[in-house]
Amino acid sequence: MNKLEGYSKFFVGFSIIVLLVLWVRLAYIQLYASALKERAEQYIVEKKVVKPPRGLIYDRYGNILVANEPAYDIMVVPARLKIEDTGFVASLLGLTIEEFKQRLERARQYSRVIASPIVSAVHPDHFQRVQTYLSLIPGFSFRKGFIRKYYNKHLAHVVGYMTEVSREDIEQDSFYMPADFIGRTGLEHFYEKELRGQKGMRYVLVDAFGRERGSYADGKYDVQPVPGKSLHISLDPDLQSFASMLMAGKRGAIVAIEPATGEILAFVSSPEFYLDSFWHRNRSSYYLNLLKRPDKPLFNRGVSAAYPPGSTIKPLQTLFGFKMKTISYYSSWYCPGAWIRGSLTVKCHGSHFLPSPQEAIQYSCNSFYCELFYKALSRYPKGHRLALMQWNNFLKEFGFGRLTGIDIRGEKPGLVPDTSTYDKMYGKWWKPTTIISLAIGQGEWLATPVQLAVYVSAIANGGWFVQPHFVRQIDNEKPQWEKYKIDIPKADLEHVITGMKKVIESGTARIAKIPDVEWAGKTGTAQNPHGEDHSLFMGFAPLDSPRIAVAVMVENGGFGSQWAAPIASFVVEYYLKRTIDSSRLWLLNRVKQPINYEQ
Repeated sequence: MNKLEGYSKFFVGFSIIVLLVLWVRLAYIQLYASALKERAEQYIVEKKVVKPPRGLIYDRYGNILVANEPAYDIMVVPARLKIEDTGFVASLLGLTIEEFKQRLERARQYSRVIASPIVSAVHPDHFQRVQTYLSLIPGFSFRKGFIRKYYNKHLAHVVGYMTEVSREDIEQDSFYMPADFIGRTGLEHFYEKELRGQKGMRYVLVDAFGRERGSYADGKYDVQPVPGKSLHISLDPDLQSFASMLMAGKRGAIVAIEPATGEILAFVSSPEFYLDSFWHRNRSSYYLNLLKRPDKPLFNRGVSAAYPPGSTIKPLQTLFGFKMKTISYYSSWYCPGAWIRGSLTVKCHGSHFLPSPQEAIQYSCNSFYCELFYKALSRYPKGHRLALMQWNNFLKEFGFGRLTGIDIRGEKPGLVPDTSTYDKMYGKWWKPTTIISLAIGQGEWLATPVQLAVYVSAIANGGWFVQPHFVRQIDNEKPQWEKYKIDIPKADLEHVITGMKKVIESGTARIAKIPDVEWAGKTGTAQNPHGEDHSLFMGFAPLDSPRIAVAVMVENGGFGSQWAAPIASFVVEYYLKRTIDSSRLWLLNRVKQPINYEQ
């Protein structure tokens, strides 16, 4: 074989080897590309919203009041969903067929190809029962969510409840998507943006059944959620539970404040409801039942209910009399049992002689305050309109007739009438006797329980108060709360406080005496055209260094001394001593009894 033939054979062999390698490589590429194509057809990349943990709520001692428990959201991609038996699936989800169709339509409107929740906050026990079935139905998937856990059952009107977002919520704030939850009342509503945190995002591979098959790009593009901020609030949980027990079976409210700081120590609106039920499967029916109840448990009486303040405002009227110089510290008065001016008669509680305004407070003399108010309105010749406006402004300095700024939803300003009020009612022809009922806290004057608590805090502090509030701290940040100063002589306040002390010692609230505690207060009985009078009381303790100011209102409770005063005394005693003196247990047992509203 010559040299040329050798080269030829080598070339042919080499060519065959190259062609074989190219063929194998081409076959590999074709097979791999086919596999890639098949995988690409099997999986798609989806964005998955990751809910942040909602902020926790702690009490004034650093203990958790509200936390989160794991729950699950059941997600649906409408375009993938094919269901023959909608009744079975709806029952699994705890929905009626109509509710299921409505939620599915809402999901379609959000997106036909992106997963959105059809049911949120499913308890783990229930989720385990439905997961097996729903995993077999294309279009369903799941994500972790939360439900709230409460460590004190008497928090409803403070913490507030949460509900699923409405279409309006979603339109107003892009943070929300269908079946998210939002705070509706209380702190959950007021601090919603702080508590809710920031949502995260995961990019995942999802198969044709909607099941996750791993992270996309090993999570390179994922965004971690930011937890909500925690609230540290001023509530004393033991006092809250005790005060709630006192109001069981009654309608009304208790508001207790630390005067020096404006921090709410206890806040009860009765009747109560229970927040745990807002996370059960039947939460919708529970809410509807609450709405239908005649005693209106959802109504927050502490900030939204306005009542005539009755005689609780007589200390304030005394201060106004000093300001207008219509009375002095030594003004005496003989009460014949009524205040009579022409054909007008305002009855009092029997006849008595009052050596000073202190005794007028002590015995809650109606005729004394009618005379005081009449003289104040007659202070200027034909100037009762000017005097009424001065009275109106004076009351607003103490927090009446305006919002106190408490940090929960639903506060009402009450009403302190002015000249426009009576011009609308009577034209320009009204006169002091027309509105004399204001002298004893009746007529058009309306106040909320939180306003009464602010007012007595101002007296306790010697002429100033701090905006009432629950939140002491948001994470590590301390909110700034407004302080209001009232220009009033110290001697005037001391005179009034002595009168309020006498109310407890031997006056209309002597039933509220607490062993070894010197304190001051004032009863009130607010006339009610729709039934029994309302029972009111406001006071503070201890006298020399106030630590608690309290206002109590019991609907249809009669005299202030019957229900409100003893209830307030037990709130004070429990807060200061953490026990109730054995000599007062008989009264505690009486106060714990419900009021029969069916009579």
